[in-house]
Amino acid sequence: MYCSEPPHHPHVVDASPAWYLPAHEASAGVARRHVRSFVMGKRCTALADDCVLIASELVTNAVEHGAGPVWLAMSHVLLGDGGEAVHLLVGDHGPGRGAALPPLWPRPDDGMGTSGRGLNIVDALATAWGSARIAAGHIVWADLHNAPRPQATCGPQGHRHQRPRHRIT
Repeated sequence: MYCSEPPHHPHVVDASPAWYLPAHEASAGVARRHVRSFVMGKRCTALADDCVLIASELVTNAVEHGAGPVWLAMSHVLLGDGGEAVHLLVGDHGPGRGAALPPLWPRPDDGMGTSGRGLNIVDALATAWGSARIAAGHIVWADLHNAPRPQATCGPQGHRHQRPRHRIT
């Protein structure tokens, strides 16, 4: 979902350094490796593939449409509901286009194009995302939330209560 303002995350558990990447097509691959390494070291590993894909799309857009160098930063956040999130931030030194317009879905073409779907992918995978101009250029951010973990409760004998299992017949 596109949002005009990035969320405030008061419970940042860990943050990456800012990685500076050249405005080169190989930078998306470098970004993928940094993101996977950061996310796999956290408890929110289920978000790794989506984080990697979103970072790759955002870095590719920054390389193609912005001005280098491109930078990438991430943070691992605990949410108030017990869930976790990864906050991705990609920036470049270009002017950007102001606030990015929400993507078109489906894309009005013949389906044979090989580019132009990056923000549609970001919109489909991110919990929230947006963009803004900053003094030194342009940023695009994306948040990916993991569902909260259910709290295990114990009965009088110390066994976990489990939700009843339903069979589909």
